[in-house]
Amino acid sequence: MAAGPGATVVAMVELAPPHLRFHRSFLDAVDEFIAGGEERYSGVLVWPADEYFPGVAFTREGLEEPAEFQRLVDLHLADAEPDARVPGDGCPAPTSGWLRETPSSGRSA
Repeated sequence: MAAGPGATVVAMVELAPPHLRFHRSFLDAVDEFIAGGEERYSGVLVWPADEYFPGVAFTREGLEEPAEFQRLVDLHLADAEPDARVPGDGCPAPTSGWLRETPSSGRSA
């Protein structure tokens, strides 16, 4: 989008709930984070069990499988419910993917 001198361009961001259709773009984003040394921001969850939460552990390799990615999607969708069981002192919250001109599933929590 071109703007004239002194103009301000504001880009709108489209957010979407997690869905299996973002499987490939999610993995691409994970790979970008890992390559950049920022694996902790990749969205590959490892939440230990505690007295309120049974724990989950995902791996980049495991998320290649659509069924395992769907399990991650289902976890995020359930986490948005007010009575969701979450680890530690966390609280239920929705997770949305940031869509670009072509769907990508970077995360925004």
